Amino acid sequence: MSKILTDCSLTDLAGTLVTRGRSVGRKSVVEFGWVVGLPEDGNGQPLTTTEQYFHVKYAPEGREAATGGQTVAGKQAIFHRPASSGIYALICNLDLYRIGLNDITRKYVVDKANRTTRAKAVVHALASTILKPTGAQRNTQNPHIVGCEGVVSFSSTSLPAPTVSPLNDNYQDQIRQVAGVLNGIRKDGVTVQTFDSLAAGVGALAGIAKGLDLPGD
Repeated sequence: MSKILTDCSLTDLAGTLVTRGRSVGRKSVVEFGWVVGLPEDGNGQPLTTTEQYFHVKYAPEGREAATGGQTVAGKQAIFHRPASSGIYALICNLDLYRIGLNDITRKYVVDKANRTTRAKAVVHALASTILKPTGAQRNTQNPHIVGCEGVVSFSSTSLPAPTVSPLNDNYQDQIRQVAGVLNGIRKDGVTVQTFDSLAAGVGALAGIAKGLDLPGD
């Protein structure tokens, strides 16, 4: 485990399972929930819809015989492709304290400077994911990001940063209330930042990356 963490920063962050010889498992420090479309608003109106669109694509010459030779059908591939539009909820958790931490010995095997560099890379990668979500068929269905709102919460103690699904209408208030309870246990242990635009959300993540102070030496 120590060799994995010191030799490969990607494995340290994203995890792996080594099954050759002695089995060694490393859990990712990043956890994503499913990206879920909000079904409807308070008035019962649908917020997320999926429709099928008709497409025609030029077929390669090797497929002509199977699809109709020199006919129009042989030259073109006809298919339907789904496209969705709506409001989507995303939750993500970063366990930055686990970077460079051997889960077996519970000791840090990577020095603080390198762990901080890796942690900043993770936070920056999350910001990039929000700015440019990737996935299958993106070359023909580049998403239109109209707006972005949410909460960035982080903890400087062993208490977890609160997370409430945006599927709840009052998720921001709930997160703030939970943070208030946790700060009653450990003063200033949890910080909550709300944002109502893509720029503000990315700015909050950039601020976290800039001020990182990881535990250990």
